[in-house]
Amino acid sequence: MKKKIALSLIFLLLIITATGCNKNSNLVANTINTLTSDKYAGRAIGSEGNKLTETYIVDKLTSLKIDTYKESYLHSFEGSSYIPKDQSVTMKIVLNNGKDVKELTYGDDFLVNSATNLNAEYSLSSSITNEKNKISLLKSISEILNPNIGNIAIVKQDALSNGVLTEEKNKIVIFVNEEVYSLCENNLDAKIKVDFSFKKSTIAMNNIIGKIPGKDSSNAIVISSHLDHVGSIGNNIWRGALDNASGVASTLYIAQYLKENFEAPQYDIVFYIFQWRRDIPFRQ
Repeated sequence: MKKKIALSLIFLLLIITATGCNKNSNLVANTINTLTSDKYAGRAIGSEGNKLTETYIVDKLTSLKIDTYKESYLHSFEGSSYIPKDQSVTMKIVLNNGKDVKELTYGDDFLVNSATNLNAEYSLSSSITNEKNKISLLKSISEILNPNIGNIAIVKQDALSNGVLTEEKNKIVIFVNEEVYSLCENNLDAKIKVDFSFKKSTIAMNNIIGKIPGKDSSNAIVISSHLDHVGSIGNNIWRGALDNASGVASTLYIAQYLKENFEAPQYDIVFYIFQWRRDIPFRQ
């Protein structure tokens, strides 16, 4: 039976690819453009952009006349995460024996990899060190694997990416842009002051499920994609065109195509657009 369903799905996708590439392609383009826009701000869970994404998808499923799963498209659950706007993360470079202070902007100038609370001052080291109260300057993330590095390091990153925090880590990595790295590299007598205070929040969110009823409802073909991305910090927005606005757009396009071209498929076709929680709520 599983093999039969898999073959049906492959055949279904081949038909869509062969005959539907140009028809109603505006849905794909419009969805990607909308979900990657400034207004949606990277769609991080717990954000206004994430809620807007839920609303956008529900509105599209409604307009396509896709059936709800049970009594609703929305299937709620709670999770916990570090919402970027709720964190207090500061970093300063103290120059010229305290005469000048360069205050850095979280998200624009630097990011951290660990939700570790920390209030400390460090001296800079151009070489790898594990000395207490010293911080190594690294040009590549691969250097962090060196066993002689202490529990904190600064790493140059040409384009700051992915500010999502998930946990405390044994080794704290501060990613800085090229300008900040050069400032540190040229002022090795400077001090680095950090004050990181992180708070995890409980977040209510929704997975979104719709379906096209089939002749045989004892089995289903599930077409899925995830709607969330990593959000925004400072002036940086990580838009997530490939991860995964394009996946949501494709799911909606397939839903549209099947609704318009198949009066009753052999099996139920379920469209499951989920948040970071992957366990399917209708598994039973």
